[in-house]
Amino acid sequence: MTIYRLHQAIKERVEKAASEAGFHGLQVYIRNLPPLKYEGDAEKYFPHCVITVGDGADAQEESSMTAVLVLGTIDTAPELRGYEEICHLIEILRLSFAEDPVLDGCFEVKLPVNFTPAEGEGNTYPHFFGAVWFDVQIPSPQRDYNDLT
Repeated sequence: MTIYRLHQAIKERVEKAASEAGFHGLQVYIRNLPPLKYEGDAEKYFPHCVITVGDGADAQEESSMTAVLVLGTIDTAPELRGYEEICHLIEILRLSFAEDPVLDGCFEVKLPVNFTPAEGEGNTYPHFFGAVWFDVQIPSPQRDYNDLT
């Protein structure tokens, strides 16, 4: 279950990095936000980080996948505090992956770590979004490899 375990390892790292940096209340989700029961419920899912993995490839000696972390905050104050929080979250994650690129002992974040504090920008006020994305080296299937448990 390498692919799903990668999601979990990134989730654990994001939660730990945010907490250690004093950023409290970040909700981290795998794949997508929970379904809304009522339209007004959307606000309770901020601030958040949604983790997805994209394309992967198996090569002779190593395999890799692209991980994408979409960040979202909400702020109605005119001082753009929500945008400041997005920038702060990006810095927390960049620093965490630079200091320790190994996740769960079997995944490795590869450079470059890409980021933008303007994911989905446009008329999203009072919501602010950003993203961090990178390739991750994952265990490569070989003869007698079995990761189906």
